[in-house]
Amino acid sequence: MKIKLSIAKKRLSEVLQTSKANKKDINTKVAMRMEYDLHKNRFSGFDEIENVIDKLKKSNQIKYEIVVDKPSVKLINGHGRAAELIGLDTVNIVSKMAIKSGIAVVGIFNSTYHGILETYTRKIAQQDLIAIVMANGGP
Repeated sequence: MKIKLSIAKKRLSEVLQTSKANKKDINTKVAMRMEYDLHKNRFSGFDEIENVIDKLKKSNQIKYEIVVDKPSVKLINGHGRAAELIGLDTVNIVSKMAIKSGIAVVGIFNSTYHGILETYTRKIAQQDLIAIVMANGGP
């Protein structure tokens, strides 16, 4: 079945609003789900919407915490918050740090599956920065 991207985004946003999450988190999830589906990521996409809604409900009450905060290094405790919701914030954080300091390293722990890491590197590269993004495949 083919559907226009704009309609898919609108419908997905409407469905995710049932999670009662804030608008920023919903928009992030919509953007990432579109990314997954367009890249045919077999672990994500529209087939897991109930799981996405459940994670949004849980993440809505969880805030991540920067536990190490230095000019070029930050370490973030996700406290179980959905990694996508931390990941795009982290892109902004690491980009500002790199522009100011020339280099930046950010680590995230105690979070969930990050999805397609290329999303983060592309957003950083669009700012004329170089990024290496890695994820641990285990607990």
